[in-house]
Amino acid sequence: MKKIFLLATILLATRTLSAQTYLNSDRYDLSSSTDPIVAFTASASMTNTTGGANFNTSGLAGFSAGFAFDLPINNTLSITPEILYAQKGYSASTSFGNFTQRSQYIDIPVLAKFKAGSRISFYAGPQISYAISSSNSFSASFTKSQQQNYVNTSSNLLLQGVIGLGINVTNKVELRARYAIDMQGRNTNGNNIVPSYRNQAVQLGFGFKFG
Repeated sequence: MKKIFLLATILLATRTLSAQTYLNSDRYDLSSSTDPIVAFTASASMTNTTGGANFNTSGLAGFSAGFAFDLPINNTLSITPEILYAQKGYSASTSFGNFTQRSQYIDIPVLAKFKAGSRISFYAGPQISYAISSSNSFSASFTKSQQQNYVNTSSNLLLQGVIGLGINVTNKVELRARYAIDMQGRNTNGNNIVPSYRNQAVQLGFGFKFG
């Protein structure tokens, strides 16, 4: 009996040290599931604004890239702070003509990551966006005085909300889809020509995990 008990104890200890289980019919290694992860991430994006009356906008293509950090709390929940360079902007059709605004941001999302098995994860949380530059281009029909209505004079610091989905293709590569939108409106000059609007972005990309 003692030998059987000893053998069972050794087998249980070996099983615990290997720390392996199966989720959604996939092998999932719990020995690394609670280790911090660093990843490089890059996404193609389509950005636009929420417009207003007589302010019809269309999206601009851009990209974002940076680094993400996965800090596990347990096997199903982690916090993922990131630091990203992101291109944003929009085109607008106005009574004066057409113009395009392009901006560069540093985005810092701090998201909760919920794992639904070994392959699928859901993301949600806030994001701080800091505008580092912004430029406008105008059609020839704009006068100099009309162009001044579109100069961005609002705060460079914005709070956004982010939701997203991640799919692990391999242990190293995750496909990512996200939607982000400003939590507050922007009105560049407080005038009736440019209404209060919010930036929004749809992003599709990948994350490559190191280690």
